[in-house]
Amino acid sequence: MPSSVTIALFVSLGVIAVVGYRISRGGGGRGGGVGKYDPKTGIGRGAPGFQTNVTRIAVPAHIVARIRAGEDVSAEEITAAQEAEAKKQAKLAKSGKSGKPSTPRSDPANEWIPEGHSTARGTKGKRI
Repeated sequence: MPSSVTIALFVSLGVIAVVGYRISRGGGGRGGGVGKYDPKTGIGRGAPGFQTNVTRIAVPAHIVARIRAGEDVSAEEITAAQEAEAKKQAKLAKSGKSGKPSTPRSDPANEWIPEGHSTARGTKGKRI
């Protein structure tokens, strides 16, 4: 007859296996914020049509104005506008002019700080 220690070991291993499986499967659909999307609460792995890990890009101002006005703008139009803007910036850079007027930045609150000491470098110094 097997000892009670062996039986307790097998029972506890079974319980651990079941609990581990339930945790790995998202808590059986009852966990807070895990499982399928629930349209009543809006909680779930992701709403239908919601894109994750999408790269943000710079869009020219006239395209942004069209989008905000409710007009449909195709991806080809956005790409063409971005390429035209890049060519314009390259032409300005090649001629030595910039699109924006350059003004020296002067912060009156920090004018007494020597140059190069106004930015944080990530060092904390000596702690006591």
